[in-house]
Amino acid sequence: SRDITERKRMQEELRIREATVERILLGAPVGIAKVTNRRITLANDHFCETVGYTRKEVVGMPTRAFYLSDEDYERTGRMFYTGAQERGKTAAEVTFRRKDGRAIDILLTMTPMDPDNPQAGATFMVMDISERKRALEALKRSAAELAESNRLKDIFTDVLRHDILNPLFGIDMAARLLETRES
Repeated sequence: SRDITERKRMQEELRIREATVERILLGAPVGIAKVTNRRITLANDHFCETVGYTRKEVVGMPTRAFYLSDEDYERTGRMFYTGAQERGKTAAEVTFRRKDGRAIDILLTMTPMDPDNPQAGATFMVMDISERKRALEALKRSAAELAESNRLKDIFTDVLRHDILNPLFGIDMAARLLETRES
C-alpha cells in the first residue's frame, strides 16, 4: 500500500483554486470570456449581458459574430495578436454588435494564455463604454457651442464698445470746441 495523503491534499488545493478562479470569473463586474481559435470557450454572465446572448448561445460562437464587418474583425485580430506577442496584453476601443443588432462601443482587453503560443487561447475583457462615448460627444458639442458663444460675445462687446465710444467722441469734440471759443 502507498500513502496518498499528499496527493489528496494537492488535489483538494487544486479544487479550491479552481473554484476560487471560477467564482472570480463569474462574479466579476466586467465581461470576461476565454477564446481559443477565435471561438468563445467560456464566458461570464456580465459578458453575456453585454453582448445580449445567453451563456449557452455564446459558448462555441465565433468572435466574428460580434463585429460589424469583416474588416473590423481582421483589423482587431491583427492588432491584438501582434500586440499580445509584443507586450503581453492589448486593449482597444471597438464596436460590437449585440444579438438584437444594436451597435455598442466596447473597451476590449486581450491577454494571451501563452504569448508564445496563440493556439493556447486568450482571455478577453469587455466593458460597454457606449454611455461614456455619448457623454464625451455631448461634452465636445457643448465645448464647441461655448466657443461659438464666446466668439459672438466678443463681437457683441466690440460693437457695443464702438457704439458707446462714438457719442463720447462727439461730446469730447464739442467740449473742445466750446473750450477753444471761450479762450
